[in-house]
Amino acid sequence: MSYLNHPDQLTPATDVGLSKPSIWQRMLDAVANGRQQHSERVYSDMVAHHGGRLTDELERQIACKL
Repeated sequence: MSYLNHPDQLTPATDVGLSKPSIWQRMLDAVANGRQQHSERVYSDMVAHHGGRLTDELERQIACKL
């Protein structure tokens, strides 16, 4: 005789593919995140220094920094 569980009694299966990233991947992510935050700070400071408006001239200066 077979038995079928009620949906309320079922437990979700664990995903094998969702393991914790390796130490190298976490270090690479940390470096990339740090660089991204640094560049955002630099550009926001440039905009604030130029009166808070994003003008054509300021966009050219930002593009030259890239």
